[in-house]
Amino acid sequence: MYTRHSTSGPSGAVADGFKLAVMPAALPMSINRPILVNVELRNVSGATQASFGSRRDSYTFTIVNLTNKSMLARNKTSTFGIDPVPESANTIVSSGDALYAVFNLGLLYNFVDGSKFSVQVTGRPKINGKIVSLKSNKIIIELLPAHSP
Repeated sequence: MYTRHSTSGPSGAVADGFKLAVMPAALPMSINRPILVNVELRNVSGATQASFGSRRDSYTFTIVNLTNKSMLARNKTSTFGIDPVPESANTIVSSGDALYAVFNLGLLYNFVDGSKFSVQVTGRPKINGKIVSLKSNKIIIELLPAHSP
């Protein structure tokens, strides 16, 4: 998790002075490589305290296979996001800055083929000590099929 000046890309609606955004971390994406996305918790108001929360428990992705319209199931046995500290500490986030975290969707969800998927994240970070619910923008990711040896 890190802090830096926010992007100006698409994001979800404002709640308690913050927006949530999701974006691919690396392109192209492939079914046999890590499927990484960045999640941005963007401050669009005055300086305030924010905690990203637990990557395992505070964030849920809605991932839909655009070919067959099926929703991907979360991998319930995945240990991704179980951090030594269960929740990130409160951080002062200045206006125009953001908190970021990287999620490996390939460890969290059961991708079985190369296809196009819509991805949206719902997060429950803490803003000034209060848990808020934020929904991000939607993105489309295309996974290339696994390469044959």
